[in-house]
Amino acid sequence: MKATQLLEKEHEAIGSLFDDFEVGGASLQEKRHLFDAIRRDVEIHMQLEEELLYPVIEQTRTEGEELVDQALKDHDEIKDLLAQTAALDPDDADFDHKMALARETFDQHVAMEATDLFDEAQKFLTEDTLEDIGLEMEELRESLLEEAEEAARERREEEAPEELEPEPGADARISKF
Repeated sequence: MKATQLLEKEHEAIGSLFDDFEVGGASLQEKRHLFDAIRRDVEIHMQLEEELLYPVIEQTRTEGEELVDQALKDHDEIKDLLAQTAALDPDDADFDHKMALARETFDQHVAMEATDLFDEAQKFLTEDTLEDIGLEMEELRESLLEEAEEAARERREEEAPEELEPEPGADARISKF
């Protein structure tokens, strides 16, 4: 799968997680669980872009560097909003507000990528290059998901060792395609 196609599918999966969060009616524990899934998937997604796609796009002849600079600013803003949200309790009014801001910033970032950055990639990178990057992304994503699941398992064991663990990958939306 081409890198741009893989990232578009991830955009959809993350958007679906945000949709689930915004539906409301979830318990505080469910809100925290959805937040954790969103944060994990967003961080993995951004790492794939930053390590594998953006360096190649920066080398294009036209707007590549400028587009990547904007994308990295978006990433920083989203990471900051998610870090601020992580420090809050789900019943704090700012929790939902920060998540709404993160969603808005994520959606704007996705729109910029779809109309500008991915167009740049498709104009100046070969199909084979996009396929190769896509394969690298799939491998890195699997590795990062395994690391995230292991870290989450360790946190759960430290916090409540007597509780049952959910199935590995049960909430990993990105890994489902």
